[in-house]
Amino acid sequence: MITVWTNGTIYTGHGHFAQAFAIKDDQFYAVGSLAQVQEICLASGEPLFTYDLDGRFVCPGFNDSHMHLLSLGRSLVEVHLGAHTSSKEEMIAHLKTSLATRTNSISWFCGRGWNQEYFQDDHSLPTRQDLDQVSTEVPIYLARACGHIAVVNSKAIQLMGLTAATPQNPDASYDVDEHGEPTGILRENALSWATSLIPVPTKEEIKYMLETACQLCNQYGITSVHSDDFDMWPQVSPQMILDCYAELIEEGKLTVRVIEQCLLPTQEKLDHFLAAGYSTGSTICASTGSGPDPIPADLFRIGPLKLLLDGSLGANTAYLQEEYADIPGEKGMPLYTQEELDQMVLTAHKEGMQITMHAIGDGAVQMGLDAYAKAQDAYPRQDARHGIVHCQLTTADQLKQFKEQGIHTYIQSIFLDADAPIVHKRVSPQLAATSYLAATYLDQGISLSNGSDAPVELPHVMAGIQCAVTRRSLHTPMDAPYLPGEALSVAQAIDSFTSGGAYASFEEQLKGQILPGMLADFVVLEEDPFQVPVERLSEIEVNTTVLGGYPVYLS
Repeated sequence: MITVWTNGTIYTGHGHFAQAFAIKDDQFYAVGSLAQVQEICLASGEPLFTYDLDGRFVCPGFNDSHMHLLSLGRSLVEVHLGAHTSSKEEMIAHLKTSLATRTNSISWFCGRGWNQEYFQDDHSLPTRQDLDQVSTEVPIYLARACGHIAVVNSKAIQLMGLTAATPQNPDASYDVDEHGEPTGILRENALSWATSLIPVPTKEEIKYMLETACQLCNQYGITSVHSDDFDMWPQVSPQMILDCYAELIEEGKLTVRVIEQCLLPTQEKLDHFLAAGYSTGSTICASTGSGPDPIPADLFRIGPLKLLLDGSLGANTAYLQEEYADIPGEKGMPLYTQEELDQMVLTAHKEGMQITMHAIGDGAVQMGLDAYAKAQDAYPRQDARHGIVHCQLTTADQLKQFKEQGIHTYIQSIFLDADAPIVHKRVSPQLAATSYLAATYLDQGISLSNGSDAPVELPHVMAGIQCAVTRRSLHTPMDAPYLPGEALSVAQAIDSFTSGGAYASFEEQLKGQILPGMLADFVVLEEDPFQVPVERLSEIEVNTTVLGGYPVYLS
């Protein structure tokens, strides 16, 4: 049977519109004027069913090009603090209520989502004394929204064996008070000192986290994600994560297409992964879907090697070339030496693997660009599509290198919500003036895609589109826009969340536009983003999300 969708505003991508489209099996069959689509469909001789959009808006399914699907799912089953971070007092009150009502038996009490920049009573980081108000008997671990800082209570410090005598490391540090005692604040790799003690979830629990995260993504119109899921728990191997995905596919429960950004932080782990036969483009396909719904089987692909080069701006751990404006003498934390990074990039590049790197500070960005250049000099490759994730703080010279090296930029426009008010506090005016770019990338012919970095932010695509278009914070919309010349048009913003993500994974011929032969992944919105005031873009509701011609979300 062929389904014809009409009587709505249909944005097919790249600035183009159509009156109607038809779906056959899991692909778009015909796209164009209503007369053209009807003629093609009638000529097929197959039964037709017409769906009336009733004036709603349709565009390709949203593609979040950088997030952490498993971590998002974990945040949904733990304490989510994103809506309870207006003050330390509110956060502590919510934690007390959550601890008193929790039903699981896991020994640690964990959560994520606090942001000291939103505290109205005190902008200082929470400490063990704050969490001790919640409990001194149950170990508590709370990650900041960015995931690069965490705070633990006194019970957790005791279980960790953390004392004033514990050695500090350049990439794994903890804060101390005036007496040299741990405050409970852990930075970067020091987070693993606590997380290694937290009980590891079972395979079924991991699958539930992934399934729950997929359902939330579908509610926001997302049909594809580029997800970093490895190395969340040191005891859980990449193979176990892959097995979880394979089982979800076989059970018909994976309702987004996944490109795995493979976080393999050491040379040993990278070598082991490559030796197992995995590389960019490898797939996991279910032989026969046993679930009740006809979900497409080809839902998972191995994407790039993912390397984490520094921390976050909000945590002052992003690695800068110059010192922080608000912390003299501090440049942040590089998580590799240049030599270590060069060797890992060379290994993956030589084996034909795509690579992308988390780099927020301009110092980390430069390390990544230098490593890519060395690998290309040693083993030239056409269209490697290596990338930089975040690339928030950049210099004018680095922009030229992006262009010359063909670097793909994975931006998160939603970060303007939290970061726009603090950039000028953290870095020099000169660096701030060339950072958080978007329109310039497109003007210079540099490819980009957009995402949320969930659970750092919710995978709320329309909120990301609003930030991309307005260049303003959602929390303080009356503030002046941050570099307004970097604003994307509504069409460019939608493309950054659709065809941009498809390009990043070499799938621009498969998805990201509504064109004949492409996968029938699309989203139906209640209102037309081209017609509403830009300050209301985030309020547009998702009506239906369709994956491969099958609805995975209905409002």
